[in-house]
Amino acid sequence: MNLSSATEKQYIKNISRLSRFTGGYCLFFGTVLFAVSLVMHPTILIGAVLHLITGLLYFLLAKGIQQRSERSISALMLFSVVLTAASFTAILYMVLEDWNIPALIGLTIFLIINLQLFIELILWNQLRRRLSSAQESQSQESIIN
Repeated sequence: MNLSSATEKQYIKNISRLSRFTGGYCLFFGTVLFAVSLVMHPTILIGAVLHLITGLLYFLLAKGIQQRSERSISALMLFSVVLTAASFTAILYMVLEDWNIPALIGLTIFLIINLQLFIELILWNQLRRRLSSAQESQSQESIIN
């Protein structure tokens, strides 16, 4: 096994782990919000359901990444970009208006995780392009020889 295929396998492993971790993070906070909504205000239930759905989507996309599904790769990239932008917007709102410190900490962690996931996906896509172009050039050289 050469270095490039080992590197690609490591990217897949890292992205899958990071996706599962983010899914667990969302599921944990979804259950916390669900419990809080039972005690405090029922409108918190909307946030709980959104967290639970997001966590399950991350787990499904992690499974697709392990299988190298193009749809899962594209969906995870779009998902991480959208959630990074949403987290950044929510952080800005909280800093300017609300200053809810626990929410700021949670959103900042979520922003960092999604940003890291997006960067890993970009690097993996660049590696895949380099590998495919290297394989094409090797096949063209073998045809010429």
